[in-house]
This record gives sequence, structure tokens and C-alpha cells, in this order.
Amino acid sequence: MSKKQLNTALAKLGAIYSDAQGDYQATKKGRFNVRRAGLPSMGGSADYHIRSEYEYYNLIEDCYDLERNDSVVGQLVDRRSANVVQDGFRLEPSTGDKGLDVAIKQRWKAFAEDADECDLAGEATFHDYEYAADWTHILAGDCGISLTEEGPLQFFEPYLIRRDSGASREETFLGVDKDDNGERLRYWIAETSNDPYNTRFEDFNPIDTRDDYGRRQFFHVYNQKRMSLTRGVTAFAPIFELTGMLEDVNFAKLVQQQIVSCIAFLIEEAGGGTSGLPSTTPNYGNARTESVAGGGERLTDDVFPGMELRPGAGKTVKGFSPQVPNPEYFQQYRLILQLICGNLDLPLAIGMLDGSETNFHGFIGAINESKKLWRKSQRRLIKRFHRPVYCGKLHHFCDEDGALRRAAKRLGWQKFAGHVWHPPVWQSVKPLDDTQDRLMRLRNAIVSPSRMHAELNVDYEEHVAETVRDNGLAVRAAKREALAINTDPMLQDGQPVHWAQLYPMPMPDGIQATAEIVKTAEDQLPADQIDTVRDVLRNPNEVTA
Repeated sequence: MSKKQLNTALAKLGAIYSDAQGDYQATKKGRFNVRRAGLPSMGGSADYHIRSEYEYYNLIEDCYDLERNDSVVGQLVDRRSANVVQDGFRLEPSTGDKGLDVAIKQRWKAFAEDADECDLAGEATFHDYEYAADWTHILAGDCGISLTEEGPLQFFEPYLIRRDSGASREETFLGVDKDDNGERLRYWIAETSNDPYNTRFEDFNPIDTRDDYGRRQFFHVYNQKRMSLTRGVTAFAPIFELTGMLEDVNFAKLVQQQIVSCIAFLIEEAGGGTSGLPSTTPNYGNARTESVAGGGERLTDDVFPGMELRPGAGKTVKGFSPQVPNPEYFQQYRLILQLICGNLDLPLAIGMLDGSETNFHGFIGAINESKKLWRKSQRRLIKRFHRPVYCGKLHHFCDEDGALRRAAKRLGWQKFAGHVWHPPVWQSVKPLDDTQDRLMRLRNAIVSPSRMHAELNVDYEEHVAETVRDNGLAVRAAKREALAINTDPMLQDGQPVHWAQLYPMPMPDGIQATAEIVKTAEDQLPADQIDTVRDVLRNPNEVTA
């Protein structure tokens, strides 16, 4: 084959290849696949899209303003965080030593519930930090929490994590230093001022992610969709324009309704003309003169409720009551709300507290789907906040308590720091069905009692201890009173009282308390009194569960 023939064959082959449809159609730009601006043509990291510091921090302030002034956004963020955090996450130390677990738990509880111990400013408990971390990283993108050397926590809003103006761009990205592997080395925190008018950031304090012993001391909670993202991005980024449009439409409809409410009627003349309001001649009552643009004057009739109109010959009065807002507005409003709630993992019925949007089964289905996403948020909080904070505080506890320090040395740190965070659960929508399901699983040994209580975010050991304590208190009081009654000479009538008559204990479904009372009576009463007890229990008022 000659060179010319080879070139011809290659040209034909290239034409065939270019017309092949084996590639992705999405790679071809066209009418419905427009070329998007601001994208790296050969690909780039997630940080490329937040490379502008001005735009990034301005977006944070826009989000805070949206929460302050928008009639919908603020309550949606609150409702989402209230469902994710609820009453807080429950800690369960699991060192393998029951006594040690109790001691650590008591120490943690004293720290978490005391604002002076937990917060550097002495204002917030650990539950406040939980809520603030979830609320802030969803609304503004991220937040930072530091475990200080003194022991309390310190909260940093996202606008305080920023690059020092004197630092080079290669060293710090939006206030975060990273190594070649992407590990966060330190965070640059701008010093705050007590002057609310001061928005200049001149002094910066670096906080290393880990201390000299390799223990994490700065906790970054951020809304991350891509693994290479250094800072978080607000959940409102894809719906920011929608929220603005929704607020504008609401405002426009309110103004429109106010305008049409000012016009009560129209007056038509017989010739097809319309005199309109205000009139040019006094026809309807008291008249007054008012100045108009251009220096002229006109007569205006005073209109008041209940007045009788007499338009005069050749004129017809028609009421003016347009439908505002129109039915299509509600459909559009609902659609926009659905899009906003969907980006916040909220069903519309929960976001707007309106159960009329769906039926009961639809509501349950939406709730179940939302719970999957809420659990994901709970796991993110545990990973980025709860677990590292607990491990950091354990070191502080050991520094302060010699017994804990010796226990950590004896068990080894990995075992000593073993623990489980139980995220909060949601109240049952169908409590009876869920209770029956739990009873069935317990009776058939499908689940252990401790694991079942963990599903309910209840400490099983505390539950058992409280149940035994409460029942013991009731039984002791009932037995003491029954003994006092049965030994009182003034009350002896041949019908002794059993303690269960004074305080009937709840029994499992389908089991009566009669058999238990009789058995107890046989063990504790003389033989000549047992028949009396049986007679008492045969009456219609016998004690049942």
C-alpha cells in the first residue's frame, strides 16, 4: 500500500470513528447541554470552586442574613437540627470494667452538664455545643470547636477561620493548613473584638489540629460532599436563588392584596366609559379638594362602610373583588417549598408543620426516608465532634485523677478509651405497633434487652436499676402498711389485707395478679387465713393487671 492510499484509509477510518455513537452524549455540548462557566476544563479539586475568599465569606454572611430575615429558612433549619440532635447523644463507656465505666460516665456527666466546666465563656453546656455544631454547619457550611488546655470547649463560627493576609496562598487555604496528603495541620483563627462595629481582622492565632502528644484538640464540623473539600459549603447553595424568589413572590402577593383591598367598586357610564375613583364631581357624600401632580386640584368623595351609593343617571356601580392570590400561586408556592425542604432533608409536612399535605401512610413513608439522612448527619457529628471530644477529655480526666490514670495504664489506652455514642431516636408514629414488635423480638430472643433499649436511646443498666428501686420502694411501703393493718386489734375482722391490694403491681398482658397474691399468702399467712384471702380475691373487685 502506498503512502497516499494509507492516508486515504486513515482519513476514512477517522471519519467513521468521529461519527460513532459509542461515547457519552453528555460530553457533547448542545442546545440542552450548555457550556457552564467557571469550570476547570481539565478537572480540578473541590476547593477550586470556593477559591475566592471574598465570595466564600460573603456567602456565609448571606446565609446568616437569610436565617435572620427570611420567613421560612430560619424555622426550617431549627426544625432540622431539632430532629437530628433532639435531647442530645448518650455516652456509654465500654472499658470492660463496670466500676470504671460508671466512674468515667459520672465524670463526663459533671463536665457536660456544667456550663462553667464545659464552655470557656461559661454559658453553654455540651448539648448546646451539639446543637450549635449541627445548626451552624448546615446553615453556614462549617464551624470549629477547640478543646482548650484548661479543659473547657471554645466555639468558632466559620467567618473566624480565615487566612492571615500576610500568609501565602500556597501555605493556607481559607484559614486551613494541610500537608501533601491532605491532612489538616492547623487552623488560623481571627481574634474577635467586643466592638460589634469592628469587622477588621488583624490578629490571628494558629491552633494545631493535634497537640504535642498527637491528640486531636481542634474539631472541624463541616458539610462535605466531595472528599477533597477543605471547608464546608452551606446546604442552601443549590437553593439560594429559590429562597430569594419565594420571599419576593410572597412580598409581591401581599402588596397586590393590599392594593386591591383599597378599591371597593368601579363605576361604569352608559356610553361605555368609566369615571373611576375618585370622582370628578361630588355625588356620594362629603367631598374634599386635594392637590394633584402638575399643580391642579380634584374633588374626592369620602367613602365609609355601609354608605348608600347613588351614582346618578347612566352610571352603574360594580363591585371590585379580584381573587388574590390566585389558585396557581399556591401550587407554585408548594413546589418551591418542597425543593427547599428536600435540600434540608425535611418532608414538607414536617418543614411546615402541616399534616394536611399527605395522608398517614404517606407521612410515615416520608419520615422513614428522612430518618436515613438524619442518621447520616448524626454519624457525621459523632465522627467529627463527639468521639474526638470524648477522647480529648479522657486525657484531661487522667491528668486530674490518679485512679483513672492508673486504670488507663493498666488496660491500655485503646481499651480504656473504648466507648459508644448512642444517637437520639425519634418518637414512634405508631407506638402500639412498635411496642408489639419489640415484645415479639424479645420473647423470641431476636434481640437482647440491652440492645433493644439502646435502640430507644435508653441505658439498660440505668433502666433496670431505676425499675428495681421504684418497685422496691412501692412494695416496701405497701408491705409495711399491710402489716400495720393486719396487726391492728381494732381492724381484725377475719379478712387480712394483702400488700398487693394496697399497691397492685402492673402485670404482663393476659396474666392476672390473683394467682401471685394467693401464692404469696400461702407462704406468709397462717393456714386458717388463706381461705379468707381466696374469698376476698373472688369478689368482682379482684386485682388484675
